[in-house]
Amino acid sequence: MPVTNIVPLTEWAIKSMVAGKHVLIEKPVSANAEEARLVFECAKKHNRIAMEAFHWQFHPASHVVQALISSGKYGKVLSTYARMTTPTGSIPSSDIRWQFDLAGGSLMDMTYVVSATRYFLDAGASNEVTTAKARSMKKDKRVDESIEATLNFTSRGESVTADIFTDMNLGNIMHVIPRLGDLPSIKIELEKATIYYYKYVMVAFND
Repeated sequence: MPVTNIVPLTEWAIKSMVAGKHVLIEKPVSANAEEARLVFECAKKHNRIAMEAFHWQFHPASHVVQALISSGKYGKVLSTYARMTTPTGSIPSSDIRWQFDLAGGSLMDMTYVVSATRYFLDAGASNEVTTAKARSMKKDKRVDESIEATLNFTSRGESVTADIFTDMNLGNIMHVIPRLGDLPSIKIELEKATIYYYKYVMVAFND
């Protein structure tokens, strides 16, 4: 498989699988859909495992939330809302998250909101992006510093509306203190209950 014009993360993942290694790839697994296809086609061809490194999915707290949803005790999932933000000025201007050529942007870095949504809905790719609104960097309009979107998923045979929100430049109190509720979270609304999983991205660091 030729490896040309792709980011180093994808390149070395492919080279490792060709060499017979399984790969655990730091998120995001690639810079675009075509690179993702290359990675997983290579994994299939060489009978290797390629996995995106979302550590929080392996924490017992995440499994408890998933079990509550899957049990059916509280009815079907009606909607979800996942968000992740960082305060203004907390990410240096030289950081890779702001660089288009290194796949920067809030949704690329904060892809946890999509990961969590899919995980708790037990769903694959979304059926449709219903709405999407981006706020671009002033310095480079190709890079989003914030994304707000509504997606539609099929979850356990049902259609579910999922909202996501990311912001790498969210205003805060005196540019020092993050606003209450700005840490990563996901809300899952079911027919008979609402589950609010706070700081799910950092759950492994709370033990």
